[in-house]
Amino acid sequence: MIMKPIVNTPFGAIRGIEQESVYLFYGLRYAKPLTPQSSFSKAKPIEPWEGVYDATSLPDNPIQSAANIGLKHIDHDCLFLNIAVPKGVSNAPVMVWIHGGSYSHGGVGKNNDDVNRPEYRLDRLCKATGCVIVAINYRLNVYGFLNLSFLGKGFDINNGLTDQLLALKFLQQIIPSFGGDKDNITLFGQSAGAACVLAHMARKESHPYFHKAISMSACVEHFFSPQESEVLGRRFLKMAHIRPEQSEKLLSTPKEKLIRLADRLERSTYLHHELRCAYSPTLDESFEGKDPLHFLQGCSKPLLIGHVADEARLFVYNIPKIVIPLVAPWIRIKPEKEGGSYLERSAKAVTKHIYIRPVDELISHAEGQCFRYRFDFATEYGKRTGLGAFHVSDVPILFGMDWFCQESKLEEIFEKYAQIFAEFAKTGNPGIPEYRSPSDLFILK
Repeated sequence: MIMKPIVNTPFGAIRGIEQESVYLFYGLRYAKPLTPQSSFSKAKPIEPWEGVYDATSLPDNPIQSAANIGLKHIDHDCLFLNIAVPKGVSNAPVMVWIHGGSYSHGGVGKNNDDVNRPEYRLDRLCKATGCVIVAINYRLNVYGFLNLSFLGKGFDINNGLTDQLLALKFLQQIIPSFGGDKDNITLFGQSAGAACVLAHMARKESHPYFHKAISMSACVEHFFSPQESEVLGRRFLKMAHIRPEQSEKLLSTPKEKLIRLADRLERSTYLHHELRCAYSPTLDESFEGKDPLHFLQGCSKPLLIGHVADEARLFVYNIPKIVIPLVAPWIRIKPEKEGGSYLERSAKAVTKHIYIRPVDELISHAEGQCFRYRFDFATEYGKRTGLGAFHVSDVPILFGMDWFCQESKLEEIFEKYAQIFAEFAKTGNPGIPEYRSPSDLFILK
């Protein structure tokens, strides 16, 4: 018989699920429900409830296109989080996962193929680390990151980031009830999620709510100035045939139409020589005017930062070979003259430009301890396709995603990866050299 544990929190009682050596709590609301009319506004904190909150079903995902790698089961009402707790813990370190997806897709809710299976399994990492693991939904694309603040009331900026902060504030109040240490919270994220982690390091209003940070394959420079993001916002309105003074029309436009327009805007950015994601966050006043490469100034929190060895192969190898010589100069990337095929040299150039060079600069301004790694492990799939250790290939290993993790060797690399994360979450020292020079780069393989 599967037990359903009940946890008493300052907001009310919460019922979860007992699964082997962990307790799981799915679909825990951390903000008041969003509606089409409030979907572009800053979310409001949840209030205490009466009775027992049923946290046994996965939530819907944020609104997005389900084409290619997007998720289904989407809704405006998406501001939920999931929690995994090792049995018997007390004052355990807490790790909060911020998923990636180019700021435009992803989520921690229902899986496309099985609504009873989460997109990110938390139990595996929970058992391996002994930490309380939390995963949060936050608004994406036009609802989460498109700058429409020039439209006035009802259109706030960086809703995706403020959603994350609201979740952290909620967690700090309830996590002791789950056996977690509210004074030892580590943010960790990948790709766009990793850049969000860095953003919270740069925003002092976030500082009281976490203590350490892990950044996996961050696009460090994928942020816009207010002027740049407003250009994109106005371009979106033009695509929607809505004048600024008709902002109310945007609130009544069906989400299906907005998703189509969001995809169109995303595609159009590449025609403007733009490598940054179309829905990258805006450097508003909460960043105190910081350049992304200076995000670590003014923040002494420990940082574990890394990338996979062959980041850009996933993107570059999907471009027809005949087009590559035209694409490289178009996006202002100059491959090395030697070092393999032109395709491989192009992939290396993009990896260096987006994932290595900016981190070099970022770390040079750090005020706290930094630890740096490179993930070199390539699965059989990566070897067979020539993609190697490609962008996002470490995430399925970390979360035990069945479609990817079917090799015996994966368990060994998972244990190494999880141990580094666990030690960092517990002590602030992952057991690898502190990064002071390139010779301190730790290779995980």
